[in-house]
Amino acid sequence: DATERATIPDPAAITTFEASRLRWEERSAPQHAAALAFTTSLLGARARHVMPVVAGLRGSDAACERIGTTGLALRWKLADGMLHADANLSSDPLDGFPERVTGETFYATHDEPVYRDGRAPAWAVRWSRT
Repeated sequence: DATERATIPDPAAITTFEASRLRWEERSAPQHAAALAFTTSLLGARARHVMPVVAGLRGSDAACERIGTTGLALRWKLADGMLHADANLSSDPLDGFPERVTGETFYATHDEPVYRDGRAPAWAVRWSRT
C-alpha cells in the first residue's frame, strides 16, 4: 500500500540515522530502562540456551513447519534433545501448535498454560528444549 510505504523512514537519510541513534544518557528513564532490561534478559536466555548448542548444528538438523498462515514451528535436533521455537505472527490467536509435555520453556511472551491446548495467543513466541 503506497500510503503505508510513505510512512517508512528512508534508511539512507541522515534524519533516520539521527532518530535511531542511541542516547545513552536517557537509558535510566523508566521506559528505556525497561527496554534495556528486557533486551538484556533475552540476550541472557540466548547465551544460556541457544548459543551452547549452535556449533553442533548442521543444516539437516533443522525443520520448519507453517501453522496456518501466520504461525511457525521451528525445530533443531540436538545431540541430547530438541530446541523448539514457536511463533504466532498475527493479531489473532492461532490453533495447531505442538504441545510441550516435557522439557523446559526458557522464554515465552505469554504464560505457558495458554499453549497447553495447542493454541497460541496473538503475537506469541515460545522457545523451549526437550
